[in-house]
Amino acid sequence: MLVYRFAVTVVAAVVVVATLAAMTSAKVPPVLALATGLAIGGIFRLAPVPALLSGLSNEGVVTVGGMLVIAKESCTPG
Repeated sequence: MLVYRFAVTVVAAVVVVATLAAMTSAKVPPVLALATGLAIGGIFRLAPVPALLSGLSNEGVVTVGGMLVIAKESCTPG
């Protein structure tokens, strides 16, 4: 059981790092990267679906996400 928990933790960490890397790479839209990370977390049952989506109900997370979108647009030349 301990090995299983460790494996789930490692997979979850890889998914989080890959999602953040995809979001910052500008090769894919950040919303697509986030949705893919959430879908992978749900498919592999890394956490219950309500727990995966609960962060999006936090006003702070939504505010920071909006600020990042605005900052990216203001830094884009043209």
